[in-house]
Amino acid sequence: MVFGGWSSWQVITLIICISTAIGYGVVVSKKKKNN
Repeated sequence: MVFGGWSSWQVITLIICISTAIGYGVVVSKKKKNN
């Protein structure tokens, strides 16, 4: 699987990084609202 010169592992790594960043942002925003 190739996405415009990107190999599949690069795409998977990018998706994992983005999803982790979004998840972390949601957790932080929830903690700020509770305080």
